[in-house]
Amino acid sequence: MNPWIEMTHRTSAILVGPAALAAAILALRLKGAVPLVKALPWVTVAGALVAGYFGRQTVLGLPVPAWGGALDLGSALAAMAAMVVATEALERTPTRPSPSRVSSLAWVSVTVMVAMHLVSLFAAGPRSYTRCLSWPVWELLAADQLASGPAQVIRIGLAIGAACAVLASSWYARHQAALRGPAVGTGVLLVIVLIFGLALRVTHSDQLGVPFSVATVALLWTQVLLAARASLRIGDER
Repeated sequence: MNPWIEMTHRTSAILVGPAALAAAILALRLKGAVPLVKALPWVTVAGALVAGYFGRQTVLGLPVPAWGGALDLGSALAAMAAMVVATEALERTPTRPSPSRVSSLAWVSVTVMVAMHLVSLFAAGPRSYTRCLSWPVWELLAADQLASGPAQVIRIGLAIGAACAVLASSWYARHQAALRGPAVGTGVLLVIVLIFGLALRVTHSDQLGVPFSVATVALLWTQVLLAARASLRIGDER
């Protein structure tokens, strides 16, 4: 499966840059759009450029240190989040963000999840699955402990905090019609991610790696959507 995965990855990555640039240019031409709509697509463009640089380093076989991997991953996640928020702001055209308990909890969960993923790059030992975009697999991996000491413990602590924040934001959002979809989605995806982690621990099967990472990205994307939608609701919807 590796050639299919790698070529799909490269093709989608090549398409992201021009699409983000086109969206950013079109956003500047919109009349009456809030500043978020005009500014955030450029964050996506910048994130795509940074991630593209480190991707080139990897393709050429050049070494990428842990901090470079964290910058690469952080830029990619920031690009994704920026475009989700810009899309929500464009569709809802709020006068200003409206913080609420749901939005606060959702943004906390997003922040902690991103921190967890970035710490993973410093916690991972050689050829460890911790290096991939994933949640902890219900155990302290021997390779990770030898490689980075307490980083893996910190990662697990962040995972517990993120899971609690995800569940709390979903719980408070469940009765609001506009938020119910992403709220239910994050709850379901969190359960799926935890099941994948347990299955990887038990089976040690590489075949579960790809769907595990896909579910991890889907959970973060859906939580960003919930946070953005909760923050940008206006009027009597709030």
